[in-house]
Amino acid sequence: MKKRIKKSIFLIKIIYLTTLVLFMLISCNSENTKQNLAENQSKDTIKTTKAVEKQVITPIVKYKKKQIDSIAQQVYGDFDTTLFYCQIENKVLFYVAKGELENSVYSIDWKKKHLKLGLVNQNSKQIIPCEYDIIYNPGDLYKNLIVVEKNNTYNLFNIDGHKYFDEEVDALYPEYEYKDVICQFIKNGNYGYLATDGTIYTAIDLVTHKDLAQSPILNEKIKEWDSNKSKITDLFYMKDCCEDNSVFFSSPWFQEFMFNKTDVLLSNHIQLATEYFKLNNGFSHVIIANHTKEDDASDIMDFIQRYFTVIDEKGNRIQQIYLPDEYYYKPDESNFHYRFIGDTLLEIQHEKQGDVTWDYFKVASDGQVLPIKTQRQYSFTKYVVMTEEFPFKKYIVEEEYNDPDQIAAYAPYIVKSGFSLEEYQYMRNEIFATYGYKFKTEKWQKEFSKYNWYKPVKDNVDDSLSPIEKKNVEFILKMEKELNKK
Repeated sequence: MKKRIKKSIFLIKIIYLTTLVLFMLISCNSENTKQNLAENQSKDTIKTTKAVEKQVITPIVKYKKKQIDSIAQQVYGDFDTTLFYCQIENKVLFYVAKGELENSVYSIDWKKKHLKLGLVNQNSKQIIPCEYDIIYNPGDLYKNLIVVEKNNTYNLFNIDGHKYFDEEVDALYPEYEYKDVICQFIKNGNYGYLATDGTIYTAIDLVTHKDLAQSPILNEKIKEWDSNKSKITDLFYMKDCCEDNSVFFSSPWFQEFMFNKTDVLLSNHIQLATEYFKLNNGFSHVIIANHTKEDDASDIMDFIQRYFTVIDEKGNRIQQIYLPDEYYYKPDESNFHYRFIGDTLLEIQHEKQGDVTWDYFKVASDGQVLPIKTQRQYSFTKYVVMTEEFPFKKYIVEEEYNDPDQIAAYAPYIVKSGFSLEEYQYMRNEIFATYGYKFKTEKWQKEFSKYNWYKPVKDNVDDSLSPIEKKNVEFILKMEKELNKK
């Protein structure tokens, strides 16, 4: 019995000692593991710190014209001349050409000349081969990307020379709504889009952004077109002494709806934007505004050209009209306004040599806009009911110079608004005159006898007036009465 007890105690001691040894071994391994992890983490931290230290942001250098000229002399390749240059971050890109210039670069009609453009960088690396009719401003369509045109078809490059489409497409359109889309395109009548990852989606592939399978007219994307939304890079003439004289190739998607498609090289300070009207008769009307800030000493004069295009439901252009040019001092003082009155009448108010005029156009059943001829100076009295808000006349009157040597650009000016008593009296009697009213007073007899259209044959024309004209006569009399009190 005693022997069994001794054996049991011995076994227990052995088990205890074995357990103790195992525990000590496990503890040692654990400490070593922790130490190794700590050491590794410390090494990783050191590596990360070193990596962060190595990430030095390179400052962007803005090259001066003399530096550009020096760089250009070192650029070589299979081309005949260098026309323009631009800088994107620290890269200088040169617009080079094959072929000889017959005239000044300012007067080139780019689509008619046998001049092929390409692009090389400051290291003479070819970015875009010399085979394109036009290379547009970088960033015009999408940040740092470059649209090229050849035989009225288009492609897209990045600044490292990657070409996005294997074959040229028929048109490219900007896309501002979807962040994963570079642009919309059309090829052989089918629409699609180019994604930011470089994937090309055609109409049959579209799962998302299905509206991009339609014309920008039908999906009304054209309403968003505005060159201010693009990060356009300025081009500069290589042979121009003025560093600020930048160049802008009018974007092809704007040209598609412009009146004059050949004048694509524009001066500096350009803004292009669209205004879009869709009428109930199924036709769309697009106005492209080409806004140029005049580069004079005072920098206060602006110039705008507008192109009016009528488009049917399928996106086909059926009419183009070049609207009057406009000069103004400040954007909020513009005297050019237009609106559709219902689906049948277009009203355009603009200034001509200091005189504000209102022109009216009939929107025909086929969508075309036809001018309405009228003898009246204040033509709105025939077509629109007048209110205190409409028509609103705002015009600029220059003050006399205090200093005879003062430059015209610095001439002081004031802005006046509203109509005078004399103007109200004229527009009221003008209504009567167009219907042949025989005026009793010599003043108005002389005034309207100057016009060949005036035939004084009636003593009373009240029955000839339309409901709109009758309301306008009442309103004008009211305004005359108020002005007489002042």
